[in-house]
Amino acid sequence: MTIPSIATTQDHKKSCHSREGGNPFSPDTGLANSRMDPRLRGDDKEGERIPSIFPWQVEQWNIATGMVERNRLPHALLLTGMSGLGKQQFSKAFSAFVLCQSKEMKKACGHCRSCVWLKAGFHPDEITISPLPESSIKIDSIRALVDTLHETSMQGGWRVIIIESAHALNLNAANALLKTLEEAPARTLFMLVTNQLQRLPATVRSRCQTVLFHKPKRSDALAWLSDHAASHDIELLLDLSDGAPLGALHLKENDLALRKKVYDGWLALRTSRGNPSTLAAEWQSQNVTDILNYFLVGLRDLLRLCVTAVTVEIVNKDYHADFLKTAKTLSKKDALHFLDAITDAHRALLIAPGLNKQLLLEDLLIRWGGYIHVSR
Repeated sequence: MTIPSIATTQDHKKSCHSREGGNPFSPDTGLANSRMDPRLRGDDKEGERIPSIFPWQVEQWNIATGMVERNRLPHALLLTGMSGLGKQQFSKAFSAFVLCQSKEMKKACGHCRSCVWLKAGFHPDEITISPLPESSIKIDSIRALVDTLHETSMQGGWRVIIIESAHALNLNAANALLKTLEEAPARTLFMLVTNQLQRLPATVRSRCQTVLFHKPKRSDALAWLSDHAASHDIELLLDLSDGAPLGALHLKENDLALRKKVYDGWLALRTSRGNPSTLAAEWQSQNVTDILNYFLVGLRDLLRLCVTAVTVEIVNKDYHADFLKTAKTLSKKDALHFLDAITDAHRALLIAPGLNKQLLLEDLLIRWGGYIHVSR
């Protein structure tokens, strides 16, 4: 979980007491310290353990730590791959390794002053920038960062800058970051974390060395989830998260309830039982991005059924019979048009988070009803 606070120990008290005095390290800048999810720590209390990597990240870990061991660490790494693979936690674990003063066998020692600071919850030489909910990373965050880079690191060694959801950089912030990357101080490591690589400007990507993360084998993901997920239906959770273990882990009962609400409403539009305006009004208070993701997963299932009918495996197995009926009234051409509409809606939400979500959903549902409606 990312805690909206400042990045350095010495500024902490000042920032906590004033957000109106122009302090560049106020929560509004997006500069923060972050802690890993307590559920992924083992039995240790929160703040008492150095972040560790996940089993499916060993290849990437060996690549990154090998750079340090060969003294070939670049000034910027770009950690990218689908969501739900633990890239942010990887960045925290690698930051701990880079900052550790007594490295042991490709891991942080856990005992030096640097590791003690990290166990306490933040480190003066580690800065995390992340967007506020439904917002972008603005230029003020990068300007505040640049100010700190003019100062000597607390340990006199490496300083690590982690930019979470780097795709949320707005244009001005991205341009400011580009200049910073081009003139990066010595012994400063930037780590940009993103699951939407295409949204990062090519100029920024070209200044980074990419580390690509892949989803694990299904059997390995299920084995890991069996030890960490409270739900017994881990196969459904993994399918809904497109094979990403952390995505499956964080699906909660209310997420599955929203899924049921979405698909039941979706299917009701086949007949006069469903009304797009009513559904949009009911759903607009929910996480619309999650709703669009359920649209995408359901549409993929319908496309499979359109092509291969009853024998195909789909993600939403509990809706197989209903989806099969819908697939018979849906042309492949219309399905692809709706796929484009969902993609456009996703993009619109990313560009303009304050968009009228009820109207966006209503437009999609009216289109969808037109594609699948059957008269009775």
